[in-house]
Amino acid sequence: MMSIAMAHSLSRRFGTRYERGVLASAALVIFAVVITIADAGRRIRQPVTMTDGPILYYIHDPEHLATDKELATWAFDHWARASEGRIRFESTEDRQLASIEVAWTGSSVPGRYGEMRPGFVNGQRVAAIAVYPDIAALGPELAMRSKRDPLLHDVLVYLTCLHEIGHALGLPHTADSADIMYAFRQRGHISGFFKQYRDRLRHRNDIRSEPAISESDAHRLRAIH
Repeated sequence: MMSIAMAHSLSRRFGTRYERGVLASAALVIFAVVITIADAGRRIRQPVTMTDGPILYYIHDPEHLATDKELATWAFDHWARASEGRIRFESTEDRQLASIEVAWTGSSVPGRYGEMRPGFVNGQRVAAIAVYPDIAALGPELAMRSKRDPLLHDVLVYLTCLHEIGHALGLPHTADSADIMYAFRQRGHISGFFKQYRDRLRHRNDIRSEPAISESDAHRLRAIH
């Protein structure tokens, strides 16, 4: 479970626009969805508000590698493709207009890769996503492997963005380890999924043409949109 201190940290990171319409700090803890080793598979109640137009998203400039922003963009593109036209995304330079906001920050909790916090702005459901791109801070195993294989960083960032955007779209965790929305409850589950996806790639640009979204993920997305 996300601590109240962590909720306050995210509030400072994203600003107060994600607090309006949320009951209190304790409610932020209840609504938080966090990828951790002990994740109990909490479910998102509703996706961000859908309109006839595209869903606007805003990506902060990365603090670790400038290329991380492109990986987040590819993750949005892959969900749009999986929706078969039901969902369209569009980037905006005005974060106040965004329904989904992606920021980059550090994590003090080993095994945590990212999180998504829903909220309300002007009566609209929105989502704040935090991604922890410093692979060296996520444990000695991944840190050592990333030194031998720099592409592992890109895999981690892309898959984390994909998973958290899925939550923003209303997708819950699943029990199928082939799904990007799988509830990764053990460290081996996470590193194993990363490795399987990494083995599909020869170059970084392969990520753009190799979505990590399973047929089951896509079917569930289309079922709720």
